[in-house]
Amino acid sequence: MKKLLSLTLIGIVGSGMLYAGEFEKKFEMMNSRIHFKIKRYKNNVAAQDFLTKKLACIKNAKSIDDLKACKKQFHPKTLKKLLQE
Repeated sequence: MKKLLSLTLIGIVGSGMLYAGEFEKKFEMMNSRIHFKIKRYKNNVAAQDFLTKKLACIKNAKSIDDLKACKKQFHPKTLKKLLQE
């Protein structure tokens, strides 16, 4: 019984660490992409505003679901529309 309990606890802690690592990986990927785009579109005021707001949203994210919400709120197609104007 003790073995089962300890293995269960190890599994829970391990999966929590895996989830945290996944969040960090997604956060870093999104963060670096936005910084790249900010530099790329430095002459477009509308794109800069959009990307700055998206970056703020991502920096405030606490979970993968928060990152997904930021992506939905600041969808890449919106940026493409701003660039076409």
